[in-house]
Amino acid sequence: MHYFTKFTIVLFFNLLFTFSYGIQQNPKDFKSIDSLIQNRALEKAKEESFQIIRKQPKNFQTVGRAHIYLGKINLLQGELDIALSNYMDAKKHLELLSETDRVELFSGIGIVYSRSKNFNSAEKSFKKALLGYKNNDFWRLKTLVNLGGVYMEKNDPKVIKVYKEALQLAKEIEQPKVEVVILTNLSNQYIKESQWQLAINTANKSLRIRDSLQMPLSVITYNNLGYALVNSGKVPEGINYYEKALAKASSQELQQLFYNLLNAYINIKDYEKGIDYYNRYDSIKDQIAEKRYEEKIAAIKTFYDTAEKERKIANLEAEKKAHNKKITWLIFGGGIFFLLILTIIFFRINHLKTKQALQQSQLRSKFLRLQLNPHFLFNALQQVQYYIYKNEPNTSMQYLDNFSKLIRLILEHSDEEYINLTDELEILSNYLELQKTPENQGISYRIIYKDVHDPETIKIPVMLLQPFVENAVIHGARQNRENGKVKLLFRQDVKKKVLYIEIVDNGKGIQTDRSQDHKKLHRSMGREILKNRVEEFNKMNKSHIVLNVERACNDKAFPGTKVTLTVPYLEF
Repeated sequence: MHYFTKFTIVLFFNLLFTFSYGIQQNPKDFKSIDSLIQNRALEKAKEESFQIIRKQPKNFQTVGRAHIYLGKINLLQGELDIALSNYMDAKKHLELLSETDRVELFSGIGIVYSRSKNFNSAEKSFKKALLGYKNNDFWRLKTLVNLGGVYMEKNDPKVIKVYKEALQLAKEIEQPKVEVVILTNLSNQYIKESQWQLAINTANKSLRIRDSLQMPLSVITYNNLGYALVNSGKVPEGINYYEKALAKASSQELQQLFYNLLNAYINIKDYEKGIDYYNRYDSIKDQIAEKRYEEKIAAIKTFYDTAEKERKIANLEAEKKAHNKKITWLIFGGGIFFLLILTIIFFRINHLKTKQALQQSQLRSKFLRLQLNPHFLFNALQQVQYYIYKNEPNTSMQYLDNFSKLIRLILEHSDEEYINLTDELEILSNYLELQKTPENQGISYRIIYKDVHDPETIKIPVMLLQPFVENAVIHGARQNRENGKVKLLFRQDVKKKVLYIEIVDNGKGIQTDRSQDHKKLHRSMGREILKNRVEEFNKMNKSHIVLNVERACNDKAFPGTKVTLTVPYLEF
Protein backbone atom coordinates (compact mmCIF):
# COMPACT_ATOMS: atom_id res chain seq x y z
CA MET A 1 0.00 0.00 0.00
CA HIS A 2 2.85 2.41 0.63
CA TYR A 3 3.58 2.60 -3.10
CA PHE A 4 0.28 4.38 -3.89
CA THR A 5 0.36 6.82 -0.99
CA LYS A 6 3.93 8.01 -1.33
CA PHE A 7 3.60 8.70 -5.06
CA THR A 8 0.51 10.90 -4.84
CA ILE A 9 1.62 12.96 -1.85
CA VAL A 10 4.78 14.02 -3.65
CA LEU A 11 2.57 15.00 -6.57
CA PHE A 12 0.44 17.14 -4.25
CA PHE A 13 3.35 19.11 -2.89
CA ASN A 14 4.78 19.78 -6.34
CA LEU A 15 1.44 20.71 -7.91
CA LEU A 16 0.01 22.93 -5.22
CA PHE A 17 3.19 24.75 -4.31
CA THR A 18 3.16 26.41 -7.72
CA PHE A 19 -0.19 28.07 -6.92
CA SER A 20 1.36 30.47 -4.42
CA TYR A 21 2.98 32.88 -6.82
CA GLY A 22 1.45 36.17 -7.91
CA ILE A 23 -1.61 36.03 -5.63
CA GLN A 24 -0.97 39.13 -3.52
CA GLN A 25 -0.58 42.66 -4.83
CA ASN A 26 3.18 43.23 -4.82
CA PRO A 27 5.34 46.32 -5.30
CA LYS A 28 7.11 46.60 -8.62
CA ASP A 29 10.28 44.85 -7.44
CA PHE A 30 8.40 41.81 -6.16
CA LYS A 31 6.22 41.60 -9.30
CA SER A 32 9.46 41.33 -11.28
CA ILE A 33 10.64 38.49 -9.02
CA ASP A 34 7.24 36.77 -9.40
CA SER A 35 7.67 36.87 -13.17
CA LEU A 36 11.19 35.47 -12.99
CA ILE A 37 10.06 32.60 -10.76
CA GLN A 38 7.18 31.71 -13.07
CA ASN A 39 9.65 31.60 -15.99
CA ARG A 40 12.06 29.49 -13.89
CA ALA A 41 14.80 32.15 -14.04
CA LEU A 42 15.57 31.23 -10.44
CA GLU A 43 19.15 32.52 -10.13
CA LYS A 44 18.10 35.92 -11.49
CA ALA A 45 15.13 35.98 -9.08
CA LYS A 46 17.47 35.12 -6.22
CA GLU A 47 19.86 37.95 -7.12
CA GLU A 48 17.03 40.52 -7.26
CA SER A 49 15.80 39.36 -3.84
CA PHE A 50 19.28 39.88 -2.39
CA GLN A 51 19.44 43.37 -4.00
CA ILE A 52 16.20 44.36 -2.24
CA ILE A 53 17.70 43.30 1.12
CA ARG A 54 20.92 45.24 0.41
CA LYS A 55 19.08 48.39 -0.74
CA GLN A 56 16.56 48.53 2.15
CA PRO A 57 18.25 46.88 5.15
CA LYS A 58 16.24 48.94 7.67
CA ASN A 59 12.84 48.30 6.04
CA PHE A 60 12.17 45.12 8.00
CA GLN A 61 8.78 44.40 6.40
CA THR A 62 10.40 44.44 2.93
CA VAL A 63 13.40 42.43 4.17
CA GLY A 64 11.04 39.82 5.66
CA ARG A 65 9.13 39.50 2.39
CA ALA A 66 12.39 39.19 0.43
CA HIS A 67 13.47 36.31 2.66
CA ILE A 68 10.11 34.61 2.01
CA TYR A 69 10.80 34.86 -1.72
CA LEU A 70 14.29 33.46 -1.21
CA GLY A 71 12.74 30.56 0.69
CA LYS A 72 10.41 29.88 -2.28
CA ILE A 73 13.34 29.86 -4.70
CA ASN A 74 15.41 27.57 -2.47
CA LEU A 75 12.47 25.15 -2.28
CA LEU A 76 12.18 25.04 -6.06
CA GLN A 77 15.92 24.31 -6.26
CA GLY A 78 15.65 21.54 -3.65
CA GLU A 79 17.79 23.42 -1.07
CA LEU A 80 15.69 22.58 2.00
CA ASP A 81 18.18 23.73 4.67
CA ILE A 82 18.75 27.10 3.01
CA ALA A 83 15.00 27.54 2.43
CA LEU A 84 14.27 26.95 6.12
CA SER A 85 17.04 29.40 7.09
CA ASN A 86 15.49 32.12 4.90
CA TYR A 87 12.02 31.45 6.29
CA MET A 88 13.37 31.73 9.84
CA ASP A 89 15.03 35.05 8.93
CA ALA A 90 11.64 36.25 7.69
CA LYS A 91 9.99 35.02 10.91
CA LYS A 92 12.19 37.40 12.91
CA HIS A 93 10.06 40.24 11.47
CA LEU A 94 6.72 38.38 11.90
CA GLU A 95 4.93 41.27 13.64
CA LEU A 96 5.69 43.60 10.73
CA LEU A 97 4.58 41.21 7.97
CA SER A 98 1.21 41.49 6.29
CA GLU A 99 -1.42 38.80 6.87
CA THR A 100 -0.78 37.30 3.43
CA ASP A 101 2.98 37.24 4.02
CA ARG A 102 2.48 35.45 7.34
CA VAL A 103 0.28 32.83 5.73
CA GLU A 104 2.78 32.28 2.93
CA LEU A 105 5.62 32.09 5.49
CA PHE A 106 3.97 29.30 7.53
CA SER A 107 2.93 27.44 4.36
CA GLY A 108 6.53 27.52 3.12
CA ILE A 109 7.86 26.28 6.47
CA GLY A 110 5.26 23.49 6.40
CA ILE A 111 6.41 22.37 2.95
CA VAL A 112 10.07 22.33 4.06
CA TYR A 113 9.22 20.17 7.06
CA SER A 114 7.02 17.89 4.92
CA ARG A 115 9.78 17.24 2.42
CA SER A 116 12.21 16.66 5.31
CA LYS A 117 9.81 14.00 6.74
CA ASN A 118 9.34 16.08 9.91
CA PHE A 119 5.57 15.66 9.75
CA ASN A 120 4.70 16.82 13.28
CA SER A 121 6.35 20.22 12.69
CA ALA A 122 4.78 20.38 9.21
CA GLU A 123 1.32 19.85 10.71
CA LYS A 124 1.80 22.71 13.19
CA SER A 125 2.99 25.09 10.45
CA PHE A 126 0.10 24.28 8.08
CA LYS A 127 -2.39 24.76 10.93
CA LYS A 128 -0.89 28.19 11.65
CA ALA A 129 -1.24 29.03 7.96
CA LEU A 130 -4.93 27.99 8.01
CA LEU A 131 -5.62 30.32 10.93
CA GLY A 132 -4.55 33.28 8.76
CA TYR A 133 -6.98 32.62 5.90
CA LYS A 134 -10.23 34.54 5.75
CA ASN A 135 -11.43 35.26 2.24
CA ASN A 136 -8.79 33.55 0.11
CA ASP A 137 -10.25 30.13 -0.71
CA PHE A 138 -7.47 29.29 -3.16
CA TRP A 139 -4.78 29.57 -0.48
CA ARG A 140 -6.97 27.60 1.94
CA LEU A 141 -7.35 24.79 -0.62
CA LYS A 142 -3.58 24.63 -1.13
CA THR A 143 -2.93 24.34 2.61
CA LEU A 144 -5.74 21.84 3.27
CA VAL A 145 -4.39 19.48 0.63
CA ASN A 146 -0.83 19.76 1.93
CA LEU A 147 -2.11 19.16 5.48
CA GLY A 148 -4.00 16.09 4.22
CA GLY A 149 -0.76 14.82 2.69
CA VAL A 150 0.94 15.16 6.08
CA TYR A 151 -1.88 13.26 7.82
CA MET A 152 -1.64 10.49 5.20
CA GLU A 153 2.10 10.09 5.83
CA LYS A 154 1.43 10.01 9.60
CA ASN A 155 -1.44 7.49 9.21
CA ASP A 156 -3.62 10.00 11.07
CA PRO A 157 -7.39 9.24 10.79
CA LYS A 158 -8.07 13.00 10.39
CA VAL A 159 -6.86 12.69 6.77
CA ILE A 160 -10.32 11.76 5.43
CA LYS A 161 -12.02 14.74 7.12
CA VAL A 162 -9.40 17.17 5.78
CA TYR A 163 -9.55 15.75 2.23
CA LYS A 164 -13.35 15.91 2.20
CA GLU A 165 -13.22 19.56 3.23
CA ALA A 166 -10.62 20.23 0.53
CA LEU A 167 -12.71 18.35 -2.05
CA GLN A 168 -15.79 20.45 -1.28
CA LEU A 169 -13.75 23.66 -1.50
CA ALA A 170 -12.21 22.57 -4.83
CA LYS A 171 -15.73 22.07 -6.23
CA GLU A 172 -16.89 25.47 -4.98
CA ILE A 173 -14.00 27.38 -6.57
CA GLU A 174 -14.03 25.18 -9.69
CA GLN A 175 -10.66 23.47 -9.52
CA PRO A 176 -11.39 20.08 -11.16
CA LYS A 177 -7.71 19.15 -11.63
CA VAL A 178 -7.23 19.45 -7.88
CA GLU A 179 -10.40 17.36 -7.34
CA VAL A 180 -8.81 14.58 -9.42
CA VAL A 181 -5.74 14.45 -7.19
CA ILE A 182 -7.72 14.65 -3.94
CA LEU A 183 -10.00 11.79 -5.06
CA THR A 184 -6.99 9.66 -5.93
CA ASN A 185 -5.51 10.22 -2.47
CA LEU A 186 -8.85 9.49 -0.85
CA SER A 187 -9.00 6.18 -2.72
CA ASN A 188 -5.51 5.42 -1.38
CA GLN A 189 -6.63 6.10 2.17
CA TYR A 190 -9.75 3.96 1.80
CA ILE A 191 -7.55 1.13 0.46
CA LYS A 192 -5.29 1.46 3.51
CA GLU A 193 -8.40 1.11 5.70
CA SER A 194 -9.74 -1.82 3.58
CA GLN A 195 -12.88 0.17 2.74
CA TRP A 196 -13.03 -1.31 -0.75
CA GLN A 197 -16.34 0.12 -1.98
CA LEU A 198 -15.44 3.66 -0.93
CA ALA A 199 -12.07 3.23 -2.65
CA ILE A 200 -13.85 2.07 -5.82
CA ASN A 201 -16.31 4.97 -5.75
CA THR A 202 -13.64 7.68 -5.27
CA ALA A 203 -11.35 6.20 -7.92
CA ASN A 204 -14.24 6.09 -10.41
CA LYS A 205 -15.10 9.73 -9.66
CA SER A 206 -11.48 10.69 -10.30
CA LEU A 207 -11.53 8.87 -13.65
CA ARG A 208 -14.80 10.51 -14.72
CA ILE A 209 -13.42 13.99 -14.05
CA ARG A 210 -10.19 13.13 -15.87
CA ASP A 211 -12.19 11.96 -18.88
CA SER A 212 -14.28 15.14 -18.91
CA LEU A 213 -11.08 17.22 -18.86
CA GLN A 214 -9.48 14.95 -21.51
CA MET A 215 -6.54 14.34 -19.18
CA PRO A 216 -4.07 11.50 -19.92
CA LEU A 217 -4.60 8.00 -18.52
CA SER A 218 -3.68 7.78 -14.81
CA VAL A 219 -1.71 4.62 -14.05
CA ILE A 220 -2.02 5.20 -10.30
CA THR A 221 -5.81 5.59 -10.37
CA TYR A 222 -6.27 2.50 -12.58
CA ASN A 223 -3.95 0.56 -10.31
CA ASN A 224 -5.83 1.63 -7.17
CA LEU A 225 -9.20 0.86 -8.74
CA GLY A 226 -8.01 -2.58 -9.82
CA TYR A 227 -6.63 -3.27 -6.34
CA ALA A 228 -9.89 -2.30 -4.63
CA LEU A 229 -11.98 -4.36 -7.09
CA VAL A 230 -9.84 -7.48 -6.64
CA ASN A 231 -10.00 -7.21 -2.86
CA SER A 232 -13.77 -6.68 -2.97
CA GLY A 233 -14.18 -9.95 -4.90
CA LYS A 234 -14.55 -8.49 -8.41
CA VAL A 235 -11.31 -10.06 -9.63
CA PRO A 236 -11.86 -10.12 -13.43
CA GLU A 237 -12.95 -6.47 -13.40
CA GLY A 238 -9.91 -5.53 -11.31
CA ILE A 239 -7.61 -7.43 -13.69
CA ASN A 240 -9.08 -5.44 -16.58
CA TYR A 241 -8.06 -2.13 -14.96
CA TYR A 242 -4.59 -3.47 -14.14
CA GLU A 243 -4.04 -4.45 -17.76
CA LYS A 244 -5.31 -1.08 -19.06
CA ALA A 245 -2.70 0.64 -16.90
CA LEU A 246 0.18 -1.40 -18.38
CA ALA A 247 0.33 0.68 -21.59
CA LYS A 248 1.39 3.91 -19.84
CA ALA A 249 3.22 2.54 -16.79
CA SER A 250 6.81 3.38 -15.90
CA SER A 251 9.24 0.64 -14.85
CA GLN A 252 8.43 0.95 -11.14
CA GLU A 253 4.70 1.11 -11.89
CA LEU A 254 5.03 -2.01 -14.08
CA GLN A 255 6.69 -3.82 -11.19
CA GLN A 256 3.72 -3.01 -8.94
CA LEU A 257 1.17 -3.92 -11.66
CA PHE A 258 2.85 -7.26 -12.42
CA TYR A 259 2.87 -8.10 -8.73
CA ASN A 260 -0.83 -7.22 -8.37
CA LEU A 261 -1.70 -9.23 -11.50
CA LEU A 262 0.26 -12.21 -10.14
CA ASN A 263 -1.82 -12.15 -6.92
CA ALA A 264 -5.08 -11.58 -8.83
CA TYR A 265 -4.59 -14.59 -11.13
CA ILE A 266 -3.57 -16.79 -8.21
CA ASN A 267 -6.75 -15.61 -6.49
CA ILE A 268 -8.85 -17.07 -9.34
CA LYS A 269 -6.53 -20.14 -9.56
CA ASP A 270 -5.26 -19.31 -13.03
CA TYR A 271 -1.75 -20.52 -12.18
CA GLU A 272 -0.44 -20.41 -15.74
CA LYS A 273 -1.03 -16.65 -16.03
CA GLY A 274 0.05 -16.20 -12.43
CA ILE A 275 3.43 -17.78 -13.20
CA ASP A 276 3.70 -15.67 -16.37
CA TYR A 277 3.21 -12.45 -14.41
CA TYR A 278 5.56 -13.69 -11.71
CA ASN A 279 8.26 -14.13 -14.36
CA ARG A 280 7.56 -10.63 -15.73
CA TYR A 281 7.58 -9.19 -12.22
CA ASP A 282 10.83 -10.97 -11.41
CA SER A 283 12.43 -9.75 -14.66
CA ILE A 284 11.54 -6.07 -14.25
CA LYS A 285 12.42 -6.19 -10.55
CA ASP A 286 15.90 -7.37 -11.51
CA GLN A 287 16.12 -4.63 -14.16
CA ILE A 288 15.18 -1.93 -11.64
CA ALA A 289 17.59 -3.32 -9.02
CA GLU A 290 20.37 -3.46 -11.61
CA LYS A 291 19.63 0.10 -12.73
CA ARG A 292 19.74 1.37 -9.14
CA TYR A 293 22.98 -0.48 -8.56
CA GLU A 294 24.47 1.01 -11.74
CA GLU A 295 23.35 4.49 -10.68
CA LYS A 296 25.05 4.06 -7.31
CA ILE A 297 28.24 2.87 -8.97
CA ALA A 298 28.07 5.76 -11.47
CA ALA A 299 27.65 8.27 -8.62
CA ILE A 300 30.65 6.84 -6.81
CA LYS A 301 32.70 6.84 -10.01
CA THR A 302 31.71 10.44 -10.74
CA PHE A 303 32.79 11.45 -7.25
CA TYR A 304 36.10 9.66 -7.76
CA ASP A 305 36.66 11.24 -11.20
CA THR A 306 35.90 14.70 -9.81
CA ALA A 307 38.35 14.20 -6.96
CA GLU A 308 40.97 12.97 -9.42
CA LYS A 309 40.50 16.03 -11.65
CA GLU A 310 40.76 18.35 -8.67
CA ARG A 311 43.97 16.59 -7.65
CA LYS A 312 45.43 17.05 -11.13
CA ILE A 313 44.44 20.73 -11.17
CA ALA A 314 45.99 21.24 -7.75
CA ASN A 315 49.21 19.58 -8.92
CA LEU A 316 49.34 21.67 -12.11
CA GLU A 317 48.83 24.91 -10.19
CA ALA A 318 51.55 23.92 -7.74
CA GLU A 319 53.94 23.13 -10.60
CA LYS A 320 53.16 26.47 -12.30
CA LYS A 321 53.89 28.43 -9.14
CA ALA A 322 57.12 26.51 -8.65
CA HIS A 323 58.17 27.24 -12.24
CA ASN A 324 57.36 31.00 -12.08
CA LYS A 325 58.93 31.57 -8.69
CA LYS A 326 62.20 29.70 -8.66
CA ILE A 327 63.82 32.09 -6.18
CA THR A 328 60.86 31.92 -3.82
CA TRP A 329 60.98 28.16 -4.14
CA LEU A 330 64.48 28.14 -2.64
CA ILE A 331 63.14 29.91 0.46
CA PHE A 332 59.70 28.38 0.79
CA GLY A 333 60.31 25.08 -1.04
CA GLY A 334 60.03 23.03 2.08
CA GLY A 335 56.69 24.60 2.97
CA ILE A 336 55.27 24.10 -0.53
CA PHE A 337 56.45 20.48 -0.55
CA PHE A 338 54.69 19.92 2.77
CA LEU A 339 51.45 21.40 1.38
CA LEU A 340 51.70 19.15 -1.66
CA ILE A 341 52.09 16.12 0.58
CA LEU A 342 48.97 17.17 2.53
CA THR A 343 47.07 17.63 -0.75
CA ILE A 344 48.08 14.16 -1.95
CA ILE A 345 47.09 12.65 1.41
CA PHE A 346 43.73 14.44 1.26
CA PHE A 347 42.89 13.12 -2.19
CA ARG A 348 44.25 9.70 -1.28
CA ILE A 349 41.85 9.57 1.67
CA ASN A 350 38.97 10.59 -0.62
CA HIS A 351 40.02 7.86 -3.07
CA LEU A 352 40.06 5.26 -0.30
CA LYS A 353 36.63 6.37 0.95
CA THR A 354 35.25 6.08 -2.57
CA LYS A 355 36.80 2.64 -3.00
CA GLN A 356 35.39 1.56 0.36
CA ALA A 357 31.89 2.74 -0.60
CA LEU A 358 32.16 0.79 -3.86
CA GLN A 359 33.26 -2.35 -2.00
CA GLN A 360 30.37 -2.02 0.45
CA SER A 361 27.89 -1.68 -2.40
CA GLN A 362 29.35 -4.78 -4.09
CA LEU A 363 29.26 -6.64 -0.78
CA ARG A 364 25.56 -5.85 -0.28
CA SER A 365 24.85 -7.09 -3.81
CA LYS A 366 26.75 -10.34 -3.15
CA PHE A 367 24.88 -10.81 0.12
CA LEU A 368 21.49 -10.34 -1.54
CA ARG A 369 22.43 -12.92 -4.16
CA LEU A 370 23.46 -15.23 -1.31
CA GLN A 371 19.96 -14.99 0.16
CA LEU A 372 18.15 -15.31 -3.16
CA ASN A 373 20.49 -17.78 -4.81
CA PRO A 374 19.17 -19.50 -7.95
CA HIS A 375 19.42 -22.95 -6.34
CA PHE A 376 17.02 -21.91 -3.54
CA LEU A 377 14.56 -20.27 -5.97
CA PHE A 378 14.64 -23.28 -8.32
CA ASN A 379 13.97 -25.74 -5.49
CA ALA A 380 11.11 -23.63 -4.12
CA LEU A 381 9.37 -23.30 -7.50
CA GLN A 382 9.99 -27.02 -8.19
CA GLN A 383 8.29 -27.78 -4.87
CA VAL A 384 5.23 -25.75 -5.93
CA GLN A 385 5.17 -27.72 -9.21
CA TYR A 386 5.33 -30.96 -7.18
CA TYR A 387 2.28 -29.99 -5.09
CA ILE A 388 0.32 -28.99 -8.20
CA TYR A 389 1.28 -32.28 -9.89
CA LYS A 390 0.08 -34.15 -6.79
CA ASN A 391 -3.22 -32.21 -7.06
CA GLU A 392 -2.65 -30.49 -3.70
CA PRO A 393 -3.78 -26.92 -4.52
CA ASN A 394 -4.19 -25.87 -0.88
CA THR A 395 -0.69 -27.03 0.03
CA SER A 396 0.81 -25.42 -3.10
CA MET A 397 -1.01 -22.14 -2.41
CA GLN A 398 0.22 -22.11 1.19
CA TYR A 399 3.77 -22.89 0.04
CA LEU A 400 3.61 -20.19 -2.66
CA ASP A 401 2.17 -17.73 -0.14
CA ASN A 402 5.11 -18.35 2.26
CA PHE A 403 7.54 -18.11 -0.65
CA SER A 404 6.09 -14.79 -1.90
CA LYS A 405 6.12 -13.32 1.64
CA LEU A 406 9.78 -14.28 2.04
CA ILE A 407 10.74 -12.76 -1.33
CA ARG A 408 8.73 -9.57 -0.66
CA LEU A 409 10.25 -8.99 2.77
CA ILE A 410 13.81 -9.57 1.55
CA LEU A 411 13.33 -7.23 -1.43
CA GLU A 412 11.69 -4.53 0.70
CA HIS A 413 14.70 -4.37 2.99
CA SER A 414 17.47 -5.05 0.44
CA ASP A 415 18.47 -1.36 0.23
CA GLU A 416 18.26 -0.67 3.98
CA GLU A 417 20.94 -0.87 6.65
CA TYR A 418 18.64 -2.07 9.44
CA ILE A 419 15.45 -4.13 9.78
CA ASN A 420 13.09 -4.32 12.72
CA LEU A 421 13.15 -7.59 14.64
CA THR A 422 9.52 -8.39 13.82
CA ASP A 423 10.20 -8.37 10.05
CA GLU A 424 13.44 -10.35 10.50
CA LEU A 425 11.56 -13.03 12.48
CA GLU A 426 8.89 -13.17 9.77
CA ILE A 427 11.62 -13.74 7.14
CA LEU A 428 13.11 -16.56 9.24
CA SER A 429 9.70 -18.14 9.95
CA ASN A 430 8.77 -18.13 6.26
CA TYR A 431 12.15 -19.60 5.33
CA LEU A 432 11.84 -22.38 7.91
CA GLU A 433 8.27 -23.15 6.82
CA LEU A 434 9.55 -23.56 3.24
CA GLN A 435 11.98 -26.22 4.49
CA LYS A 436 9.12 -28.45 5.67
CA THR A 437 9.01 -30.39 2.41
CA PRO A 438 7.95 -34.08 2.16
CA GLU A 439 11.56 -35.22 2.27
CA ASN A 440 12.17 -33.07 5.40
CA GLN A 441 9.08 -34.11 7.40
CA GLY A 442 11.17 -34.86 10.48
CA ILE A 443 12.50 -31.31 10.77
CA SER A 444 10.97 -28.96 13.38
CA TYR A 445 11.93 -25.54 14.63
CA ARG A 446 11.28 -23.20 17.55
CA ILE A 447 11.74 -19.46 17.96
CA ILE A 448 12.05 -18.46 21.62
CA TYR A 449 12.06 -14.99 23.21
CA LYS A 450 13.57 -14.22 26.59
CA ASP A 451 13.02 -10.72 27.97
CA VAL A 452 12.45 -9.25 24.47
CA HIS A 453 10.00 -6.49 25.33
CA ASP A 454 8.86 -5.09 21.98
CA PRO A 455 10.46 -6.58 18.82
CA GLU A 456 8.69 -3.98 16.65
CA THR A 457 10.84 -1.20 18.17
CA ILE A 458 14.16 -3.08 17.84
CA LYS A 459 16.28 -2.71 14.69
CA ILE A 460 19.21 -4.98 13.86
CA PRO A 461 21.56 -5.05 10.84
CA VAL A 462 19.70 -6.29 7.77
CA MET A 463 20.58 -9.57 5.99
CA LEU A 464 22.47 -11.06 8.95
CA LEU A 465 20.63 -14.06 10.43
CA GLN A 466 19.05 -15.96 7.49
CA PRO A 467 22.31 -17.48 6.16
CA PHE A 468 23.11 -18.84 9.64
CA VAL A 469 19.62 -20.37 9.85
CA GLU A 470 20.03 -21.83 6.34
CA ASN A 471 23.30 -23.41 7.45
CA ALA A 472 21.58 -24.88 10.52
CA VAL A 473 18.91 -26.49 8.32
CA ILE A 474 21.00 -27.70 5.35
CA HIS A 475 24.18 -28.75 7.19
CA GLY A 476 22.58 -29.50 10.54
CA ALA A 477 18.97 -30.63 10.93
CA ARG A 478 18.81 -32.41 7.56
CA GLN A 479 21.58 -34.74 8.71
CA ASN A 480 19.27 -35.93 11.50
CA ARG A 481 16.39 -36.86 9.21
CA GLU A 482 14.08 -38.49 11.75
CA ASN A 483 14.43 -35.88 14.49
CA GLY A 484 16.02 -32.78 12.93
CA LYS A 485 15.61 -29.66 15.09
CA VAL A 486 16.49 -25.98 14.75
CA LYS A 487 16.12 -23.62 17.71
CA LEU A 488 16.42 -19.82 17.65
CA LEU A 489 16.77 -18.12 21.03
CA PHE A 490 16.63 -14.30 21.46
CA ARG A 491 17.56 -12.48 24.68
CA GLN A 492 17.59 -8.69 25.11
CA ASP A 493 20.00 -6.75 27.32
CA VAL A 494 18.32 -3.35 27.71
CA LYS A 495 21.25 -1.73 29.52
CA LYS A 496 23.88 -2.75 26.95
CA LYS A 497 21.41 -2.43 24.06
CA VAL A 498 22.41 -5.78 22.56
CA LEU A 499 20.58 -8.94 21.51
CA TYR A 500 22.06 -12.33 22.34
CA ILE A 501 21.00 -14.71 19.57
CA GLU A 502 21.58 -18.46 19.54
CA ILE A 503 20.99 -20.63 16.44
CA VAL A 504 21.20 -24.28 17.43
CA ASP A 505 20.80 -27.49 15.38
CA ASN A 506 21.17 -31.18 16.26
CA GLY A 507 23.07 -32.31 13.17
CA LYS A 508 26.43 -34.06 12.95
CA GLY A 509 28.24 -30.95 14.10
CA ILE A 510 31.27 -29.02 12.87
CA GLN A 511 33.52 -31.01 10.54
CA THR A 512 37.01 -30.35 11.83
CA ASP A 513 40.05 -30.04 9.63
CA ARG A 514 43.68 -29.81 10.76
CA SER A 515 44.46 -26.93 8.43
CA GLN A 516 41.40 -24.95 9.56
CA ASP A 517 40.39 -23.39 12.86
CA HIS A 518 37.56 -25.62 14.23
CA LYS A 519 35.36 -22.58 14.87
CA LYS A 520 35.04 -21.52 11.22
CA LEU A 521 31.66 -21.84 9.45
CA HIS A 522 30.80 -24.19 6.62
CA ARG A 523 31.92 -23.00 3.19
CA SER A 524 28.43 -23.56 1.81
CA MET A 525 26.90 -20.60 3.64
CA GLY A 526 29.23 -18.02 2.16
CA ARG A 527 31.67 -17.82 5.07
CA GLU A 528 33.84 -15.12 3.56
CA ILE A 529 30.84 -12.90 2.70
CA LEU A 530 29.48 -13.20 6.25
CA LYS A 531 32.90 -12.53 7.68
CA ASN A 532 33.27 -9.40 5.53
CA ARG A 533 29.75 -8.30 6.46
CA VAL A 534 30.56 -8.46 10.19
CA GLU A 535 33.95 -6.79 9.69
CA GLU A 536 32.43 -3.91 7.67
CA PHE A 537 29.76 -3.36 10.32
CA ASN A 538 32.35 -3.36 13.12
CA LYS A 539 34.54 -0.85 11.24
CA MET A 540 31.68 1.62 10.87
CA ASN A 541 30.14 1.31 14.36
CA LYS A 542 31.33 1.72 17.93
CA SER A 543 29.33 -1.30 19.08
CA HIS A 544 30.55 -4.53 17.46
CA ILE A 545 28.92 -7.79 16.38
CA VAL A 546 30.53 -10.75 18.17
CA LEU A 547 30.28 -14.20 16.54
CA ASN A 548 31.05 -17.58 18.14
CA VAL A 549 30.54 -21.11 16.73
CA GLU A 550 30.79 -24.28 18.86
CA ARG A 551 29.33 -27.73 19.41
CA ALA A 552 25.82 -27.72 20.84
CA CYS A 553 26.15 -30.80 23.06
CA ASN A 554 28.36 -33.85 23.81
CA ASP A 555 26.29 -36.40 21.83
CA LYS A 556 28.81 -38.38 19.74
CA ALA A 557 26.50 -39.09 16.80
CA PHE A 558 24.70 -35.75 16.64
CA PRO A 559 26.56 -33.12 18.68
CA GLY A 560 24.96 -30.32 16.63
CA THR A 561 26.24 -26.78 16.14
CA LYS A 562 25.51 -23.63 18.18
CA VAL A 563 26.07 -20.22 16.59
CA THR A 564 26.04 -17.38 19.13
CA LEU A 565 25.76 -13.76 17.98
CA THR A 566 25.97 -10.65 20.13
CA VAL A 567 24.27 -7.97 18.02
CA PRO A 568 23.90 -4.26 18.95
CA TYR A 569 20.44 -2.91 18.16
CA LEU A 570 18.77 0.46 17.61
CA GLU A 571 15.51 1.62 19.18
CA PHE A 572 12.90 3.67 17.33
